[in-house]
Amino acid sequence: MSPIKVLSYNTSWEASQPRPDWLINVNPYNNPTKAGDGKHGIGYVCGRKEGNSFPGVEQCRDNIFSIIKSGNYDLVGMQEYIDVYQGEPVYRDRMATLKREQNLNLVVDTVMLPTPWNGQGTTKEVQIGSLYKSIKFKLIARSHGEQFMRAKDNGFIEDGRPLLLLLLKHLETKKYILFVNAHLPQPATILTKRDKELNKSLRSAITHRIAEATNKLFEKVQDPEDTKLLKDTILQNKVIVIFTTDSNDFNDTYIKDVRILGKPLYSGKNYRKTCCSSRIPPCTAHRFGDIIEYSANNNFTYEYPHQDADKGYSDHYPIATTLTLPGIMVAKTQQKTKGRKHFKQEKTNPIGGKRKKRKRTRRKKKKTKKRRKRTRRKRRKSKRK
Repeated sequence: MSPIKVLSYNTSWEASQPRPDWLINVNPYNNPTKAGDGKHGIGYVCGRKEGNSFPGVEQCRDNIFSIIKSGNYDLVGMQEYIDVYQGEPVYRDRMATLKREQNLNLVVDTVMLPTPWNGQGTTKEVQIGSLYKSIKFKLIARSHGEQFMRAKDNGFIEDGRPLLLLLLKHLETKKYILFVNAHLPQPATILTKRDKELNKSLRSAITHRIAEATNKLFEKVQDPEDTKLLKDTILQNKVIVIFTTDSNDFNDTYIKDVRILGKPLYSGKNYRKTCCSSRIPPCTAHRFGDIIEYSANNNFTYEYPHQDADKGYSDHYPIATTLTLPGIMVAKTQQKTKGRKHFKQEKTNPIGGKRKKRKRTRRKKKKTKKRRKRTRRKRRKSKRK
């Protein structure tokens, strides 16, 4: 059974739209000086404007897309994804090549982000994109228009941070997988108040919102066979969850405690900071946030795809891993013994081939002095008789 290769990548509004002059003069992420990136950052390399054109943006888009294409992934969660910008394709046509060449199907969703800095009541479209390999998965249902909420005036309003859920069936094992891709809000905007149990409140708010969206998703399943099988699978708590997100959990304090379908989610080994570097060459990331979580097991390690130091990419580093579905067993061979059956796992020689079986021989017990005396007495008695 083949493993599942997963990528989570914030593809960056600033590098992809583009956003002219972003952080050129002042960069709050450059501690302690706050010095701007000048001509050595995404704002200039990707976003500079010459006349009516942006000469660097297509190269930056190509660089970002190369990360997705080169990994030959089975599932990809993209936050800050842009399909089309101002009527012109950004990643739409590039994603079409992935469908032809790698059987990767794109699912896009759009929500409206409030932009009060542009005037009262103004909004802009925000998208999120997920890819799944159609030769490995069947799409059963998908969500529409789900987003997180922002705290305001002791209530909540829509935040414009999207949440995209795909219910997939793994074609080889027939297992159901809930693939959740989310761009989580900044921590300060989720709550109506900052209480003493802040991390507990944050994970509860995120867990609750995903649960609402999941319930609506399951109601969209149309196929009678999937409806019955899924109902049994949910009752048996066997739906597998894969979660890709830019969590904005800068200090790694609450995202690992989020639950989906009531399940705890595992995070792998080698978890690193991936946010944020707008400079070229990139500086060391100083915040956590981008993560892949999995409900089935903790036997996975994070990888960080290579980026050329002299090229413009996203301000987030990509994070990837390889997951193994539960139920994959090591081959076992049956051996018959007197009285009962037992199974022995085959072991292999690291150089190649099967390891030779060791002959097991019973050790002769050493005769103690007392045993020897007893033996001699028995012999004397037998001679007398």
